[in-house]
Amino acid sequence: MRAMCHAAAAVLLCAAAAETYGDGFVAGRIYSSYDGGFVEWDTSLQVTRSVPISGLGGATGIVFNGAGNMVMIGYRQNAPRLLEVDGFGQIVRSTTLNTGGSLLRGSYVDYNAATNRYVVAEERRVRLLDADFNTVAVSADVFTRASGVAFGAGGVVYAVDQTNGTLRVFTAGLQPISNLSIGGWVRTGMELANNGDLLLTAFGDGTIQRWSPPAGPVSTIVSGLGYGNLSDVDQLPDGRIVSISASNTLNLYTQTGQLLATGSFGAFGDGVAYFVPAPSTGLAAAVGFALVHRRGRRRLHSNAD
Repeated sequence: MRAMCHAAAAVLLCAAAAETYGDGFVAGRIYSSYDGGFVEWDTSLQVTRSVPISGLGGATGIVFNGAGNMVMIGYRQNAPRLLEVDGFGQIVRSTTLNTGGSLLRGSYVDYNAATNRYVVAEERRVRLLDADFNTVAVSADVFTRASGVAFGAGGVVYAVDQTNGTLRVFTAGLQPISNLSIGGWVRTGMELANNGDLLLTAFGDGTIQRWSPPAGPVSTIVSGLGYGNLSDVDQLPDGRIVSISASNTLNLYTQTGQLLATGSFGAFGDGVAYFVPAPSTGLAAAVGFALVHRRGRRRLHSNAD
């Protein structure tokens, strides 16, 4: 998952040499969560580093925000929390989530660069938060177990129910629009594809699928990986697809599902995100493009738990 940007700009950025930014993240790298922090990978799926986060006892679902920081759901200080961290593992801010005390697994957080808002799954509902993690809106308790979430065009929110294969669609203010049956055994991951479709994973039988708004169909990209081998999914700007299993094994595919590379970290993790930052003004001029959002520099806040 990632802040939305112009595809052509992102491709140019990916083609450039990897650049480390002031907050420690590297342009064109893939990141995954693990239960003590996060892992950095190159696009050949070789681990380049792992970064611990102090006090983190579990992690799931990651996304990058407009400031270039990583946002994840993690278990810390005896509670599940939404955490914003920099590339050195320092916590910028956090807030407690209402998930009944447990850490739910899957791509349970997404970020909308246009509105600078987040959506998170909270067991029986989804919650909308602003840039400072203040609650903006909360849906009704309509899920058996809310799981993967994603923003669509115009701020529309998509969320899957892990237990019954339904996809719920909400307005930008979390008012219900529709409830669609799409099947799938233990839905977890969801990502907005480059063309506006949704990429979906099924943890139960190991499939990556594509769903075309507003009503489908659902088509299968990867299948038969087996139980526990697909938790989350993301798409690179050039169309390649990266997935993660519960054992923190990453697979890289073409956009039609041909396997290109595999890598493994060997510690539990189930969130994956590709880092496409907005460059500084000087870099933008040098390569002749500008992204939708200028990269912000956010200092550490005192309200981190």
